[in-house]
Parts: sequence; C-alpha cells; structure tokens
Amino acid sequence: MSDVFKFVAGGTVIAIVGIIIVAFSEQSPTERMSEVYLRSIGVFNKEARESCANAAKQHLNMELGPSPDSSGDGQTQVMLTWKLDQGDVKTIACRYERGKGITNLTADGKVVVTQ
Repeated sequence: MSDVFKFVAGGTVIAIVGIIIVAFSEQSPTERMSEVYLRSIGVFNKEARESCANAAKQHLNMELGPSPDSSGDGQTQVMLTWKLDQGDVKTIACRYERGKGITNLTADGKVVVTQ
C-alpha cells in the first residue's frame, strides 16, 4: 500500500470516530440546568449593574465603571459597591433585588435612593 492511501485511510478513520463521539456526547439534564442557572445569574447581575449605574448617573451625575465589587446570592438580590478614586464621592453602594429593582443606593454611606 502506498503512503498516500495509508494517510487517507487513517484520516477517514479519525473523522468517523470523531463524528461518533460528537453524536453520542449529549448534555445531561443536570448539565443543562446548571448552564441555565449560570446564565440567569449572569443576566441578573448585568441588569443590576446597568440599573445601578443609570441611577448613579441620574441622582449623582456620575459615570460608574463596569466592574464593581459584588455580594449577595446573585439570584434574588445583589449588593454592588464601586470604590472611586476621583471626585468627592469615594464609595457608591447599590442594592438590587429581583422584582423590586434598586432598593438602596448610597454615596459614602449617605442614602440617595431607598425603597
């Protein structure tokens, strides 16, 4: 047999094995639920960051960066904190709850918005 034939035959076998592996590797229901759970947390946190940044702009006339510190469960509520280097305000904290939106916005410990 020629080397070209061996090379083509080997490549064909590898391709067939790859197709079989992909065809039989399906996500389990648990893996799918985990993926949905993580995606929903990401969407909730993004929504919280955008709402808090918009509230800070509206009430404090400040632009906030995209990466605050966060705490909370990430599903029902999250507390976002921005530590600022410039301006009069050094810390902005915002509590965001699912279904309620922003429930508390503070600037250096002083309440700006509460619900």
